[in-house]
Amino acid sequence: MLSALLVYRFLKFIAVAAFFAGIVGTFSATDRETRRRWADRHAAPGFVLTWILGTVLATTRGDSLVSRWIVGAVIASSIAIWATLAQAHLVPDKSRALSMAGSLGFVVALALMVFRP
Repeated sequence: MLSALLVYRFLKFIAVAAFFAGIVGTFSATDRETRRRWADRHAAPGFVLTWILGTVLATTRGDSLVSRWIVGAVIASSIAIWATLAQAHLVPDKSRALSMAGSLGFVVALALMVFRP
């Protein structure tokens, strides 16, 4: 029988994958409408589900929600989603700076979630 923790971890993996796909799709799309679709249909829902499932996992495991690694992951993932949504909705052309901010924010958040320093 599968434990609840294992199911939550798998669902969070799927949410992180959707978030990642939305970031990559947004920054690699050639036109503005396609960027908006990637951001709105993949990145934003993946981001929200990642936060919800992360909170569920942390409380299930007994982790404090104000741990350094959780706060750092929240800040880094927020930077990633803000950069992604700015690219999709605010900036008419592709922005290398937003792409770097989104990518770096995602990688830092992922590293903090995996290694929990």
